[in-house]
Amino acid sequence: MRNIMSKMAAVFLAGALVFSGNVKAAALPEADTTTRATEVVSDASYWSSFRKDNSNMAIVDTKLPTGDTAVIEKWKTDGLGVGSPIIVGDDLYIAGGKMLRRVDRITGKVLAEQEMVMSTGYFSYAAYGDGKIFVPLNSGVLQAFDADTLKPLWRTQGDGQQPLCPVTYDNGNVYVGTSNGNGSVGSFYCFSSADGDTERSDEIQERIWIDEESACYWAGATIVGQAVIYGNEKGLVQSRNKLTGEVIDSYQAESNIRGSIAYDAGRGTIYFTAKDAQKVYAMTVNGDGSFNKNKVLEGDVNGLVTSTPVAYNGRVYVMAGNITSRGGLNVFDAKTMDLIYEVDIDGPSQSSPLLTTAYATVENNKTVYLYVALNNSVGTVKVIKDFEGNTEPDVKDLYVPSNPQYCTASLVSDQTGTLYYKNDSGYLWALNTTGPELIPGDVNEDGRVDSEDALTTLQCSVGKTDISEVRFSCADVDNDGKITAADALLILQYSVGKISDFKPR
Repeated sequence: MRNIMSKMAAVFLAGALVFSGNVKAAALPEADTTTRATEVVSDASYWSSFRKDNSNMAIVDTKLPTGDTAVIEKWKTDGLGVGSPIIVGDDLYIAGGKMLRRVDRITGKVLAEQEMVMSTGYFSYAAYGDGKIFVPLNSGVLQAFDADTLKPLWRTQGDGQQPLCPVTYDNGNVYVGTSNGNGSVGSFYCFSSADGDTERSDEIQERIWIDEESACYWAGATIVGQAVIYGNEKGLVQSRNKLTGEVIDSYQAESNIRGSIAYDAGRGTIYFTAKDAQKVYAMTVNGDGSFNKNKVLEGDVNGLVTSTPVAYNGRVYVMAGNITSRGGLNVFDAKTMDLIYEVDIDGPSQSSPLLTTAYATVENNKTVYLYVALNNSVGTVKVIKDFEGNTEPDVKDLYVPSNPQYCTASLVSDQTGTLYYKNDSGYLWALNTTGPELIPGDVNEDGRVDSEDALTTLQCSVGKTDISEVRFSCADVDNDGKITAADALLILQYSVGKISDFKPR
């Protein structure tokens, strides 16, 4: 419907501009359905799964708030979903209850929603791939949706367990695990992402292979070459052929694994944690997917640990603690897994750290910033500064939620430096150091510049509609202090890609 309206608006605008006599018809671009924002975002996913991508590291090179200036809410929504959102193009996707929603990441407006075959339960960590959104649901069901339209495509039969495991997509296959509430029963599955029957939306997708002995409680997989590697509630880390499910190798940790496997391709090393044993492990992976078990390194963590580790520049970062025990940040030497330092951050955290390298230079000893949330009654967001040679913690309160609540989710960031934070009440915030973004040409403030904005500008120029002072500044793209048909033409040209900015020509 939006595309139809945009095309109608463009055609109407073209005629209106010619009729006004202010411009020549030859100057008008052909109307199409293209839309643009001020930042060019790839159609491919930016944050495709729980930990950004299949490395499960959540490392970005975007400048994020450092705590030196106040962080404000760009927008806030209530009750949209559970788990953490993923980012595809300009939009966030998040599931909760029986609804999957696509949300404009700039404005927080719900752009589309689709009822799912059943509810999500308390946790649901979706993934994107092959133009589809894959959402784990109650009773161990996985449902696939078209990312553009949210049309349901297929679902799995389900095994009656809970959807506690993050979804992993790789090259046409989808991997996901299930578990009951105490981790005693569950399985790990591989499904094809293909929509075998495009005429149906309720077809049952049959599994490619199954590991019936692996209850996966928050234990997501990583992909290393032809291997899929994951841990389970028994503490067993397995490497299996990702296409056939054949076991390549396994390693027994000291206790249950309740975090995803992180993979550092530069070191050829996986990192994982053992919850009850309060351990973090480093183990190299050979080219065939087997493990180098002769030199497995481990470190002691200062609390129960469900965090997925992050490794960068020779250091490994792990959060610890839950609602019944304190913990904090643990920083290890990646070469030895010896503890460099630990820090109490005023409460437990079950977040997996988000790390930005955007500020790292040789001059500042490769300074990085990490972002986590506390799992206490407030859910404060913390930012932690670290650098080469550092042995002293530097922790700041980045944001105290306007609606305090416990938080088991991890933070997500987009390409423009905005952080997305969701607490256990389902509130979702967009946080940055600047206010709501004013986009030149975005007269209706929907986060996009399109022919509808051009039409509104034209109507304003002839007195057919009034707009606010803020919208006036968005419409006056030639900065002459007036809204005229010339502004409308520039906005239309920008919306269809004929010009890339509003600079004088």
